[in-house]
Amino acid sequence: MSTTDDKLRQHYRERELDDAGVDRILAAAREGEGAAPPGSQGAAQRPAAAARRPLPKLLLVAAAVMLPLLAGLVFMLLPSPDLVGPIVKEVAYNYAKGSPSDIRSGRYEVVQAGLDRLDFSILPLRDRVLRDFELLGGRYCSIQDKLAAQLAMTRKDTGEAYLLYVVPAEGELAKVPEGSSIKDDLRVELWQDDGRLFVLAGPAAGGS
Repeated sequence: MSTTDDKLRQHYRERELDDAGVDRILAAAREGEGAAPPGSQGAAQRPAAAARRPLPKLLLVAAAVMLPLLAGLVFMLLPSPDLVGPIVKEVAYNYAKGSPSDIRSGRYEVVQAGLDRLDFSILPLRDRVLRDFELLGGRYCSIQDKLAAQLAMTRKDTGEAYLLYVVPAEGELAKVPEGSSIKDDLRVELWQDDGRLFVLAGPAAGGS
């Protein structure tokens, strides 16, 4: 028996406890030394419960906002398809077809008013186009399945026929670079201005 037990027995004997009562108290004390402190089991279970707890609403909202942004960034970084070739081919086909204008006028505002389904301006901003070409009229057409204007024009110094296409530079069309191309003796020039894609087509020998 340890010295501590002897002291406890003496202490409780002074308070008129019998040996059986002392043994019960000592046994309870020894069991208490080997048991986990109160609340320790709950504390050990708390991390696991926290791990199972759903993400805070703030994190879910942040994820909902960031995912579309990341998707858009990936889309912008992906290489865009080369649309110059298909556009030049489409324009060359329309030029060869020679469809007449639905609205005949040399004034841009008149043609614009006649093509009232267009929600964009058909007026080119390049001085060279306004200076060197005369407007004859316009009609609806399409560029890569987008509603566009096809403007019939003539070059003032040579009288050669040209077509000027105007279409909103949206989606993949916004990535079309400025430049020119030759197809079937036709020179096709592309540029962007004020959110619109312009495509000017005419005889390759005449230049533009």
